Amino acid sequence: MQFDDKKIPLSIFSANLKRMFFESYFLKKNKF
Repeated sequence: MQFDDKKIPLSIFSANLKRMFFESYFLKKNKF
């Protein structure tokens, strides 16, 4: 997936990073 981060608002970019981080965190947490 390619995207130009200059065209994406920084708030949306950081929000997506946080969402990906929390999703991966909870997925790993739920495996145990």
